[in-house]
Amino acid sequence: MKTRKELRQQVVSLLPNGNYITLVGMNGSGKSDFLRQLDDENRETNPNNAIVLVRASALIDITVESFYGLLISTMLDVLGVAYEDSSQALLSKDLYKLNKAASKIISEYLLDKEKSVTIVVTNIDRYAHLGPQFYMSLRGLREQDINRIGYIFTGNTDLLRKLTRECVGSFEEVLNALVLRLSVDDYQYFEEVIESAAKRYKYPVTKEEKKHIHSIAGGHASFIKYTVQYLLENGECEVNNLLEYEPIKTRIMRLVDEMGSDLYRYYSTTEPSNMEDGSSELDQLIKAGFIIKPADGGYADSIPILRAYSKTHPAAASAEVKVENADIQGESNHTKSDPEVRDGNIYFDGETIGDELSEREFELLSLFVQNYGKVVTRDDVAEILWKSRSIEKYSDWAIDQTISRLRKKLPQGVTIKTIKGRGFKLGR
Repeated sequence: MKTRKELRQQVVSLLPNGNYITLVGMNGSGKSDFLRQLDDENRETNPNNAIVLVRASALIDITVESFYGLLISTMLDVLGVAYEDSSQALLSKDLYKLNKAASKIISEYLLDKEKSVTIVVTNIDRYAHLGPQFYMSLRGLREQDINRIGYIFTGNTDLLRKLTRECVGSFEEVLNALVLRLSVDDYQYFEEVIESAAKRYKYPVTKEEKKHIHSIAGGHASFIKYTVQYLLENGECEVNNLLEYEPIKTRIMRLVDEMGSDLYRYYSTTEPSNMEDGSSELDQLIKAGFIIKPADGGYADSIPILRAYSKTHPAAASAEVKVENADIQGESNHTKSDPEVRDGNIYFDGETIGDELSEREFELLSLFVQNYGKVVTRDDVAEILWKSRSIEKYSDWAIDQTISRLRKKLPQGVTIKTIKGRGFKLGR
């Protein structure tokens, strides 16, 4: 495991060499800060390597056309290449034409043999539904010059499992080419996250509380944030009570599902200090970021609260996980009448309601439709409403007011339900 600074340095050292890199465990404002700092360090270290950032959050609905439109317009801006057919290309809905236009822009930039390009695609899991041709088109862009065109993909900790399940073709091998994870044991990162959470919830975290939260959450951003939220509501945070706190319990269950039942069982019965060097279970837990090996030797839990949960809920490795996690992940049997986003409109049973919504409402409802039957967290809503300033401007009252207005514009029979402690869910 690496600190955020070490991880950035490692990524920057790989950028000019046409690598594929998948960064796991990146979301929210932490991701934005990390990528901004990565760009700054890259400019100093690799002045001839241009980073082209394609943010999924900038797209109202995720289609091949919207992705390539954003990619092409961003490249024209960042690379400073004049491409006379760009306007026509941006109007195209043909994947071949869009990919060809992007290829021409890159090849024009790479006429200077000293230059290279790294394309950063955030939240790659949101593109899983686009199918094999889309993924192969990304690979095709790089094949113009495999030594000077690279990719960085980011996503949350469910990224690889989701893409393994939903992606087709050999692109899965690309995503697993070089997987790097954000450290959860960097105390400086912990300080940054807890200060952001304290500011967001307007809760003055004391020095003693900081130590206590670190002993519970390590440097895991979600658990830090939810523990501060719990402190605000209850004034104290004993571990046993936190384990039953819905936001924390939901996050734990996702991590449990990611570990797999065998690893979870091993984790719940074996202390880090007793783990055998070189065992396959230990190696997997270290790779997944659940166990760390400090510089002073030995092994330690990177997420102490997960260890506490595993000891008090040993049955979580059984079918209970699958049932509860299915609800958390929102796995649902979609029907033909499910809403959809296409052609810049939102459709319910064939009828569009896009014209009745403000720009932010349209973007927010698109997010609900794309996650139909799944829980959309308050953080997800905040990112739509305030973008990169979501932590600074975060307001539960504003979120509730926006959801309330949106509910009034939904077709009859369609609802946005409040899921206590977790967020909202669009359904019927």
